Amino acid sequence: MDKNKLQADLFKGTAQYYAAYRPDLPIPVVNYLKNRFNLNGNGSFLDMGCGTGQSTFALASLFEKTFAFDIDEEMLKEARKNEPEGLNIQWQHRSDKDVNITEGPYRLVIACRAFNWMDQYLLLQKLHHIIEPGGGIALIGDGSFWTGDEPWQKKIKEVIQSFLGQERRAGNSIYSAPNEPYIVSLKKNGYKDPLLEAIPITREWNIQSIIGYLYSTSFSAKHLFGNRLKEFEETIKEQLMLVNGGKEIFIEHTEFIVQSAFQ
Repeated sequence: MDKNKLQADLFKGTAQYYAAYRPDLPIPVVNYLKNRFNLNGNGSFLDMGCGTGQSTFALASLFEKTFAFDIDEEMLKEARKNEPEGLNIQWQHRSDKDVNITEGPYRLVIACRAFNWMDQYLLLQKLHHIIEPGGGIALIGDGSFWTGDEPWQKKIKEVIQSFLGQERRAGNSIYSAPNEPYIVSLKKNGYKDPLLEAIPITREWNIQSIIGYLYSTSFSAKHLFGNRLKEFEETIKEQLMLVNGGKEIFIEHTEFIVQSAFQ
């Protein structure tokens, strides 16, 4: 099967949940990027693997033009539907393989929760040609329920494993973690002043938003459960309430990791 088709199928059927339940880019992360790269409303911005546009919407007002691409047309449809007024965004249905060294220049390029799905070294070499002098790149992520440390997140992982197996799914295949931290990849590919910043955040969830989030992921998308979907939902609800002492609000203490560097 075509590799682009495999990538597009990773998040099959998840777009409506991604738009509704994936957390936005927090203001402290936006401010960090604004200060680190002196973003002042000028230049162009590229959001790679933009999904339904959470990171795009958070940063677009800091640039004259924004370009955002994703391989999943359903994700882009949700992004277009939810785009706030007054932002100059061009949505592109393409993959990281389609990034061309003649496009740009971009003042900032980011991948938020997406770089792990891309051909990282090849892409970093291409970006050298299309990031403007003094511009940079930021690779951003906040983990997932699969990797979370809260007791209720560990229980979620246990339940998913009981339904789908011990290994983390990536759509219809098995997830492969990046070979090295992105900060190392940035150094090896000649980017300047590489820096890893961990920005602490606290979030509140409830049963509905937890299940909605799970259906937005490649490791617990709805279709993976087949005819056991109802059983999965009932089990998750029961186990979450038990581990959380019957409380309806679930607190998450986590970090947004920003690994960034200059051209």
